[in-house]
Amino acid sequence: MTILLQYCGRACLLGFIGVGLAWGQEGPNDGDEFQVEIDAQFEELQLRLDEILGNQGGIVIEDLGMELPAAALGNFRSTGYPPPSHGEVKTDGDSEMLLQRAEEFAKQERYDLASTLWQKVIDQSADVLLEREEWKETTLGGHIYQRFRPMISEIESSMSDSFAKGLKSYRLQVDGEARATLAMAEPDEREKALSTVIQRYFLSGLGDDAAFELGCLKMERMEFLPAVRLFSKILDEYPNTDLNVEQVEIRLAGALARVGGIGQALEMVEALDQEHALLRPVLKLVREDIEQVRAGQGADSGLRENATLTTPPLVQPALADGLLPKTLITVWEQSYQLKMPETWPSLPESPSSPLPKMGRQVQRNNVFNRGVQQQQNKQPAKAKLLDRWLDQGFALSSGLVIRDGLAYFKTEDRLAVCNVATGELDWLGFRNTLLLDEGTRGRQRYFAGTAASAPVPATGEELLVFGDTLHQSMTLAGDTVYVLQGEPMDFRESDELDVEVVPNVRNRIRFNQFGSRMRGNRLVAYEAKTGRLKWYRRAMDDGNAQSRGLDFAPQIVESGFARAPLTYGSLLIAPVHEGSSLWLVGMDVETGDTLWRTFLCDEPAGQVLSTSVVSLSVDAGDAYVASGAGLAFSLDAISGALNWALKYPRTNIPPDNANFRRAYGTASSIDGWGQDIILTYGDKVIVAGSDFNHLFAVNRRSGKLVWEISKQLFKSEEEGRHLLGIYDGRLYVGTKRAIRCYQASGGKMLWETDTRQQCYGRAALTSSAVYVPQESSILQLDLKTGEIVATAAVQSSVDSEPVGNLYSDGQQLIVYGLKRIYALGQPQQEILP
Repeated sequence: MTILLQYCGRACLLGFIGVGLAWGQEGPNDGDEFQVEIDAQFEELQLRLDEILGNQGGIVIEDLGMELPAAALGNFRSTGYPPPSHGEVKTDGDSEMLLQRAEEFAKQERYDLASTLWQKVIDQSADVLLEREEWKETTLGGHIYQRFRPMISEIESSMSDSFAKGLKSYRLQVDGEARATLAMAEPDEREKALSTVIQRYFLSGLGDDAAFELGCLKMERMEFLPAVRLFSKILDEYPNTDLNVEQVEIRLAGALARVGGIGQALEMVEALDQEHALLRPVLKLVREDIEQVRAGQGADSGLRENATLTTPPLVQPALADGLLPKTLITVWEQSYQLKMPETWPSLPESPSSPLPKMGRQVQRNNVFNRGVQQQQNKQPAKAKLLDRWLDQGFALSSGLVIRDGLAYFKTEDRLAVCNVATGELDWLGFRNTLLLDEGTRGRQRYFAGTAASAPVPATGEELLVFGDTLHQSMTLAGDTVYVLQGEPMDFRESDELDVEVVPNVRNRIRFNQFGSRMRGNRLVAYEAKTGRLKWYRRAMDDGNAQSRGLDFAPQIVESGFARAPLTYGSLLIAPVHEGSSLWLVGMDVETGDTLWRTFLCDEPAGQVLSTSVVSLSVDAGDAYVASGAGLAFSLDAISGALNWALKYPRTNIPPDNANFRRAYGTASSIDGWGQDIILTYGDKVIVAGSDFNHLFAVNRRSGKLVWEISKQLFKSEEEGRHLLGIYDGRLYVGTKRAIRCYQASGGKMLWETDTRQQCYGRAALTSSAVYVPQESSILQLDLKTGEIVATAAVQSSVDSEPVGNLYSDGQQLIVYGLKRIYALGQPQQEILP
């Protein structure tokens, strides 16, 4: 595997020129002279590297005969300030002690005692994670990545290594229970019973058969990554299997090809071809199948008809007209005030402010918050928001999905759907309160004046327009649109809780108690074409759980969805906050009923970006979560079982205000990307964290680090702002004044284009070009070279407002601007012959 080292990091280059300096510490010759000497050596080496590489910006470590765990380094910020704390995963010291004791018994050949302890640990630690020192990886820049694995996988590995003599004794104890589990299962419960045998009794006499049967079932459903794990588990972990190993390997090769392991799959086929002549007719078919997979790898699955659409869209349809015209004008416009069709009845008047008011107790106990309340009661004018947008260059937080001629977007208090050709409203969701709570607004208010280098939205309305991606989160899948909403305003809920949940407002106003991103909200499912309400539910476990045989009941605790769900087969999968704890929940797609839930982590108090959604990606049977709390996770999408967890570095920007430092100690602004995004590419998972100033990729199967890239290249003032997406093997990143393109497989930077003016919105990545919004124009960039191939001047209905976030429906560009959306088209005279 090629791993790339980009030369954009000073720490890396100092290592090449032999300067013995631990980065972040003072050198032997402090002061300006030492700095000038280092800069001179760096400049000289950079020129030499440019000559060698042809200014391509990268070194292939494989060519140098070196093995490194990560790739790119960038500008290093030595803040002298402690980094934010990480979230806490579930570990169990008692289980680890039992595991160590079992291993000691096995060494003494007391397999009867060891088997008892092993089985006890298996039964009580199904969701417990384990870390090992050898699973820790450190990059050249000093970044530490710590992997976690489920304890049960380590137990099985330990048992397998120790059972050369004791396997028979263990199977005498558990084979009966394994057989009973399968025998008692009804036909529709067969898969669940197979999973139970694999989880609890894998090393029994039935473990390999159960894994093979379940792996075949998953391949039939095109859940290739879980199939890879099951087949690999048989080959690597099961002792003395009586299965036909060649049949397992053939299926493993077919599954590997579909999760990015084409090279490995072909190697397996070639090895089988040399050893088993009788299998060559079958292997020929397998080889042809793998080559077909290779040929189709460039296709982008995100553009398929009726694909699941989420916010933000990562790859959008190409515009049919090719190059942009010289001028674009507003074809239609819809504002948050909504232009209603004449045939519609008048809507109820919206409240003067969409923001919830803070409690009186808080106002009495905190002078600062009285000032906040006074400002929030005075609604900021749109002109003031525009001034803040122009002055600070905030990114707009917009949620827009387009399909089948309809555009779905959120106003302050409802979901709105309009015709994408005319802008006329088609249907509306019911009114609801805004999803901004006291903790979120208060925490942002504290940060607003603390770090001049990282301005943040200060008021509630600024948060709505420039920061709150959770309010904008929605998913369009099949015939349903799923959206997060607050409490209904026009009707009373019939399923109100018997016990009122009262948040501890006083504690949450104190800075160190702002830890939870939890928002009290509901998940609402509308019929996509008509707007008919299908169902809605709170994040709290539904009351029918016990009647369906589940072992959990509704919890009377503050809870809320952390983003709109993704669909996978008959499942809806969504992250949920319960207080400061983060869970992943599987729900029935038709009813919203909870089917399973898995604990992920506890978030560190006051040290998460409260406006970012918890990012989720589902692919090939696995779900991937970027928590924004220094942790990423891989889980089985069907059962919710954890595959691995990864603790990655977290970065911050300390406050400039000395009084703030004295009052709040280690509190600081999180330094990372605009929002958390996690996505899959081949055999990799790519993570852009709101709490880490690097982009990194890990192996999907193991969680092992592949490459990392700084969001700010060396000696560049441009920081990565948006991860735009991946198309045709290239990863695109947007900054305020540039677009960058990287090789998705290795992290090598392919090109960077200076967009000449500041971008006030998010660029649109399509399958044919990148469209970049400017103050009053739109640039069209070539995907492969980054060359600016066209520039269109935009004549907007509001001349003083820059172009906002761009979207494409395949026919025209749609802009999500300042509390409005509008479509752009050619002036009539330009399209005349």
